[in-house]
Parts: sequence; structure tokens; C-alpha cells
Amino acid sequence: MSILNLNRSISLGGRMLDPSEPTQPIIALPRGKQALPVRPTAAPLERVTPEAVGVPSSLVEEFAALLEANDEINAHSLLLLRNGRVFFEHSFGDRDIRCPGYVFSCSKSFVSIAVGMLWDEGKLDLNEDIESIFPDKVGRLARLSPRTVTVSDLLTMTSGASFNEAESMCTEEWIREFITSAAIGENGREFFYNSMNTYMLAAIAVKKSGTDLSEFLKQRLFEPLSITDVFWEKGPEGIEKGGWGLYIRPEDMAKVGIMLQNGGTYRGKRILSEEYVKKATSSHARAPESFGDFNYGYQIWVGRSRDTFLFNGMLGQNMYADRENGIICVVYAGNTDSFQQSEVFGYIKRYLSRDFPDTLPPSPEYKHLMERFGKLPPSFLSKLKSFIFSKKTEIPPQCAALDGTVYRAEKSGSVGFFPFVMQTVFNNYATGIREISFAIKEDTFFLIYKERETTFTIPVGFEKPEQCTADINGDAFLISCRGRMGTDMRGRTTLEIKCEFLELPTTRLITFTFTHHGAEMKQSELPGKKLIGSILRSQSDERPDNVILSTLLEKAGSDTFENKFTQLFEPTVTLKRIGK
Repeated sequence: MSILNLNRSISLGGRMLDPSEPTQPIIALPRGKQALPVRPTAAPLERVTPEAVGVPSSLVEEFAALLEANDEINAHSLLLLRNGRVFFEHSFGDRDIRCPGYVFSCSKSFVSIAVGMLWDEGKLDLNEDIESIFPDKVGRLARLSPRTVTVSDLLTMTSGASFNEAESMCTEEWIREFITSAAIGENGREFFYNSMNTYMLAAIAVKKSGTDLSEFLKQRLFEPLSITDVFWEKGPEGIEKGGWGLYIRPEDMAKVGIMLQNGGTYRGKRILSEEYVKKATSSHARAPESFGDFNYGYQIWVGRSRDTFLFNGMLGQNMYADRENGIICVVYAGNTDSFQQSEVFGYIKRYLSRDFPDTLPPSPEYKHLMERFGKLPPSFLSKLKSFIFSKKTEIPPQCAALDGTVYRAEKSGSVGFFPFVMQTVFNNYATGIREISFAIKEDTFFLIYKERETTFTIPVGFEKPEQCTADINGDAFLISCRGRMGTDMRGRTTLEIKCEFLELPTTRLITFTFTHHGAEMKQSELPGKKLIGSILRSQSDERPDNVILSTLLEKAGSDTFENKFTQLFEPTVTLKRIGK
């Protein structure tokens, strides 16, 4: 890490950890993402019963029930396939499996596919030195002490480059900083997980192909697999972030898994060479045991004890594919998982990592599975009853007293509507709450959340959620909000609002407690402050000599640090009533 980047990283970290003032970013990243549509994939995969592919419905129900009941996993959706056919799908809570999701480091595996396509076309040599690809980014000092880093080193996370994700938020020259960064260990031999390796692969793919990475994959991967509604964020150099930033729906992710399971073909069409698929899904670097039961291939995790491969993204985004039995399991979630430590993998091993027959006889257990988790088509009689007795969802009577009320926030500091974890991920920080108000318009209840520079008008459903789009400083996100009115132990009116960011693995929770003169607003988020400790510890396991990480972990145990974290992730704001 350069002295300049070190100072900037410390400065940005200090700003983020100061809850008294909104965080000012050091660099600006491209904005303009639009909310992605919630709709089925184009050319859906075949749907069958579990028994049709040899899997007992009772086993599927047990597996899904475990995911649903485990709050630590906080599953959002589950998709199960065998030999290319979907035999189970479910959205948990107010989530929607048809919505493209932000998959964090699963993005890396898509970059690997792009690299493989360029290799197949003879446009890229995996032994090529990256300095020869970007000669204009090599500084004078680097020329005096050249260090060979190949495309293969990037693919296997063995480049040894020290320029990492944290530093990327402090400089706009990602390529130059990577090439000129100091080495950690001996490149080409020591595994060191660093998303900037993948950014460099994305940059190489852009240079070698002459087009955007998204456009390159659209023509060669997404369109042939009928994958639509994909979005990939870009870094400050106008290149896709590579190691993260991709949005894709679970079923479209599964299509890519099917292609790799089939050795590079999809529905009879060759997408990627069998030779590259074999290379990419073979172990090239041994990951620390603490990461889980997988080694590393070419930006794809590879099973240690079974012929499996994995697309893995933090906060619980996973596509697990088993080539021994044809199973694919796609889970999107919102938890603290950084690699493969989640209990999801224990459940997969217990229920899905086994031999299954080709088919099983139809079973009455399938109906039970569908009654609990599925969406059986309603009968004619139930449709008729629903039509005759249907009524519009009613707003709780307590909401009428809130209609038109306005509250001013006192000492709100950096508190904002966008969850803090996502603020750090997107380098997109809240500007500090100013006012809260409520309104009823056209039989819909609204929360109006006003920050210094942004106002969010959020419809809130009660019997079922309401959806809207929120503009977060230039990026639009789809939100599903559900409310619940109640009273606390002292008889005061309370309003709880749960806002699911449908494209993101995050949830904003807001609780209002109303008094005669105002209200108290408590916020929290899922995943919350526990995530930071998890990330710091996982990074520390891999880099025990990192002074900054060690210092942060030491501080994490102090009362002052804990108090700051609480103010950032679980703030309480006093609201003074100023209207109505």
C-alpha cells in the first residue's frame, strides 16, 4: 500500500466511523443504475417434480425448512435443479426469486468465462505478463525492479499484489495502482484472495475484446442462454468492477451452471471450450481451511472432497454445482458469510451431496411440499370465493392519526435510509436525516424520509407489502415495504417498517415509538454490525501480519468502538413533532 493510499484509507475509515457527520467519499464512482424488472427469465428452464428427477419431496421439504428456520442464514430465495430441470423454487418472506440480485463475488466466475472465451479465440495467452498488456501503466520504479504477474496468476488469486478493495475507494487509477503495488508473498505460488485480481482480468478482457465486458458477454453468453436484465457496475476507469458489481436473477445464474456442468455447452450449443471448463473448475491454489471445503480454480471455487464447483459471493450468494449427481443449488441470502463458512454448506452436504436414482415414483409428499412452500394453482371454487369475498386491504386505524404529521430529527449525524453496509459497498453515503413525516394518499400509507439532500417517499403495506423505487444518489433500487402497528409495554403506539431492497441482500428495519411531543426512531439492518467483525476476522486469518486489521480487531473489543458501531448500524434518533 502506498503512503498516499494508506493515508486516504485511514481518512475514509475515520469518516465512516464518525456517526456525528455524513461520510464524504474520496472518489466518485459512476452512477445511473436503474431499478431492474421483476419478471421470469426469458426461455425458462423445464419445471418438474422432485420425484421426476429422482429426489424425494420429503428431503426437499426438510432442506428448505432448515433454510427458512435459520435466522443466521437469512435465506431470500432457493432454486434446485437436476440435469438442467428445476424441481424446486421458493422466495422467502417478501423476497422475489424473479428479481435480479446483486451477487458480489459470484461476479468473478463470469469474468473467468470471458477470459476463457478470449483464450478459446486465440486472443489471450494465460501466460501473458500483465505489464506487457498495459505498458503505459508501468511506473519508472516498477521498470527498475520488474515483477512478472501473468493472467494465470490473476485467475488463481496468486498474483501477490497488495492493492486491494479498500484501497480502490481511495484512488481512480485502479490498473496503475495494481501493477505498481508492492508484492505480498511470492506471486504465482501463494493464494491471496483479492478482488482487484479480477478487476485486472476484466480490464484485460476489455482491452483484448475491444468492447465493454458486459457487451462481450451479452453476445457470447447472455444472449445464447436467453439471459436478460443483467447489470454490471463500473469502476472509475469505465471498466466493469469484475470482482463484484453484477446483478443477475437466480435462474439465469443456474443456466450458466448448467453450461459448465455440460462441459461448456448449453442446449446443444458450444459456449465455452471443454478444455477451458476443465481448467477453470480444477484446483490450482489451495485456500486456507478456514475458507471452507473448497480450493480455487480460475475464479471459481472447486470442491476438495467431491467433484463440485461453486460461484460464491459474500452475504450468502451461492451457486453450488455437483457434477457427480447433476444437482445445482442456487441460494441468495443476506447474512454474514464471507466465504463458505455458512451452515448452508452443511445442509447441502447432508441433503444434496449423495447419489440419487434417475427417477422415483410419484409421491403424496409432493403435495405437502407444495402446500408448505409452493404455489399450487387455485381451484375454480377458491377463485370464485376470492372474487366474491375479496376486499381492499385496509390501513390500520392508528395510521389516520399520523396522516400529515411532521417530525424533525435532532442530532441525526450520518443516519440515513440506505443500510450502512450497502453505503460502504457502493461508496454511496447517506446525507443525514432531517425530517420524518407520514401521509395517506389514495388509500395508501406513506413514510416520507427526508435527508439533507434526498427525500424518500415510501409506500407501506400492512397485509401485504408495497413496492416502490428509491433513488439513492443516482442509483435506483427496488424496495418492498411492509408495516405493522402496535403498542409497547407502556401503551405507546408503535410502527414497525421492514424495507427489503429486493435487488440487494440487505434489509432496513425502522421502529417508531410515538409520544405526546414527538417520537423515537430506532433503525437496524440485516445483515448488521456483526458482519464487520466477521469480515475483519476472516481477513485477519489470511493476513495475520496486517497492522491495520489487527488494530481494528483490537478496537472492536473496546467500549468506544462498540458504541460507534451501534450508532452506525443501530442508531436511535429523537424526533420532535413540528406539524399537525
